[in-house]
Amino acid sequence: MSTRRKYQTDTSVGAFIGNYTFPQIQEQMAARSEYLANTGVFWVGSALAVFAAIVTIITVPNIGADWMIEEEAKFRQYLLDHGYDISQMGDEDFVETPAVPYSQKAETEHNVMHEKQGASF
Repeated sequence: MSTRRKYQTDTSVGAFIGNYTFPQIQEQMAARSEYLANTGVFWVGSALAVFAAIVTIITVPNIGADWMIEEEAKFRQYLLDHGYDISQMGDEDFVETPAVPYSQKAETEHNVMHEKQGASF
């Protein structure tokens, strides 16, 4: 299935849901007041957006600057533990050094820069 066709299907489903549910929401809100009839869809959409944000905050892990390095080390260890040959994995000239947290790395670079500037005066 082409990407174009899949995209059209996804938007068609969204359009169907919107066209089917929003008039019903507006009718239910109109029974209460005219103001709710005009703003009810906004409030429903806002509530769904807040719900989606809460689900995202709870379920998506917080990754730091060194996340990729840590995941690669865990993956290499997993492969070793399960008997995979990783001798051909990665760059031949690569020498693995201990990971330095991003905050310490930035502080070290800042100190080196100030030492160089101080020496030039």
